[in-house]
Amino acid sequence: MVEKLLWSCPDIGNIYVVVRGKKDKDVSLRVIEMLESPTFDRIRVKYPAQLKKVIAFEGDIAKEGL
Repeated sequence: MVEKLLWSCPDIGNIYVVVRGKKDKDVSLRVIEMLESPTFDRIRVKYPAQLKKVIAFEGDIAKEGL
């Protein structure tokens, strides 16, 4: 979904994503790995600045109240 938004809506503002932390990786590292995946290849080639619009914060949507 994030890749599709970045590709189809080049004028989009920031995209905020909730990322669950893990013991061995913090949120920022997990997002960097996600954005380096082959899924985002065409974004890196045509609109590389778009990747800076993905802003992550730590959270867990499975927790009560979220």
